[in-house]
Amino acid sequence: MSAASRRMNVVLDAVIAQSAGQTSGGVPAWATAAIGAGGLVVGIVASVVGNWFVVRAKIRQAEVLYRQKLADSYLATAREYTRDVYVPLNILLSKLADAYLELREHVDFETSSAPPDDATAFKERTEQFIAGLNALVERGADAFLTTDVEARLRDFRHFLDSSMDAESVETKMVIQTFLSAASTWTTTSATLPAGLTIASRFLSSLGPLSMPWARLEVHAETLAAPIGSRKFEARFSRDLGVLKESIKLVTLGSKDPI
Repeated sequence: MSAASRRMNVVLDAVIAQSAGQTSGGVPAWATAAIGAGGLVVGIVASVVGNWFVVRAKIRQAEVLYRQKLADSYLATAREYTRDVYVPLNILLSKLADAYLELREHVDFETSSAPPDDATAFKERTEQFIAGLNALVERGADAFLTTDVEARLRDFRHFLDSSMDAESVETKMVIQTFLSAASTWTTTSATLPAGLTIASRFLSSLGPLSMPWARLEVHAETLAAPIGSRKFEARFSRDLGVLKESIKLVTLGSKDPI
């Protein structure tokens, strides 16, 4: 018999033996015993709940360690293809970055425009970049890209292709929810008409909304923008920087946050 069970039996015995009596303060003895029994039950319940949270925390810690080991093994395999995959990809990105810097010197951000010759030159360099990516895919190089790099690269290529002839900004609102009980993120998105762009900016400015059982994040994603606009510059610079850092994570083992 456990210590908790023995204590419960003692309390119950006291309730039966003293149910007709009273304490010195005028309070029935059975009431005093019942209060003690109630406190014991509350203590047992609190102990069980506390143990559940401890076990839950240990399970999550084990999951994190497992994922970290899996990620390390994943990166180690990817690094074997540095010369054939990641170096050529990095060269393509560097050339595209240089092309945009040349264009940016002639961009008029007030009118979101660039001289026709400079815009044409950048579009040609962008087409060369996309052709280079297609060449990597055709020889199966994308099979050795990490999931993160592949997904970001696909989105970036789609953004570039959509922006080459864009005359206005196209925005998508992305809503992400995290449920603590399931420990997973759920993502939904919707393309917004131009009139709702201001509303999406307002919602994005609110930042993450946190609750004990869930977390909500809302942000606006630029799907396409004129190449002379600030929106294009922001998305281009962000994606290019993240891709570069992701490649360094593979090739150099950098632990810088992405």
